[in-house]
Amino acid sequence: MHRPIIGITSDYADGYDNQYPTLLTYRLKSSYIKAVELAGGIPIIIPFGSNTTGVEEIVSKIDGLIISGSRDDIDQYFLGKSKICPQKNATLRHAFEFSLTSSAIDKGLPVLGICGGMQLINVLFGGTLIDDIPSHTGSRIHKKKYFDMAHKIKIYTKSHLFKALNKKELKVNSTHHQAVNFIPSFFKITAIAEDGIVEAIEYSSNQLIIGVQYHPEALIRYKQHLKLFEYFIKKARRK
Repeated sequence: MHRPIIGITSDYADGYDNQYPTLLTYRLKSSYIKAVELAGGIPIIIPFGSNTTGVEEIVSKIDGLIISGSRDDIDQYFLGKSKICPQKNATLRHAFEFSLTSSAIDKGLPVLGICGGMQLINVLFGGTLIDDIPSHTGSRIHKKKYFDMAHKIKIYTKSHLFKALNKKELKVNSTHHQAVNFIPSFFKITAIAEDGIVEAIEYSSNQLIIGVQYHPEALIRYKQHLKLFEYFIKKARRK
């Protein structure tokens, strides 16, 4: 059976080791790699560069795109709240991901955004973000450990997420302080947390463009969380 090639965007560290403490280093949690492999795909890590050239060539070589979680918030520049785009690793990464994601969608590839990746998809299409959940809602359930369950989510039945998991309710982890706020009209909310925070969004078309706020790759020891990657791989195989 054909194993689709899945591109996964990389995060970064500001240093390599004690000998090279300021050397930019690309990194990605191994859980992303394992999730794609177990689901039947071939994972390829995509590093960001100092510009956005080459994204079309990258997209031409992959069958699906996963936008991984980010250590940094999306800069105010990308939300239209600042006219200056700081030239730092965080903005270089996100500028690259905006371009890469847009190209992947134009090519009809399935796209999965995880945590910060979901927020990036929302902003790409004109959505906004809640800057800080505790300050905005007073809720404290979204800052837990990566591998631990934090809360439940309610999944709407008319969604790709429900088709993938066949569940109306799911326990998830949570490692974020921002969340999506305004959702573009051509997207729909497909899951919410117990406190009303949006946990999943999807593009309202046949093309699979989906974002989840939690980290399913950290929970693939549970079959229901691996199912999302299996569903995504199936879509990538058919593209």
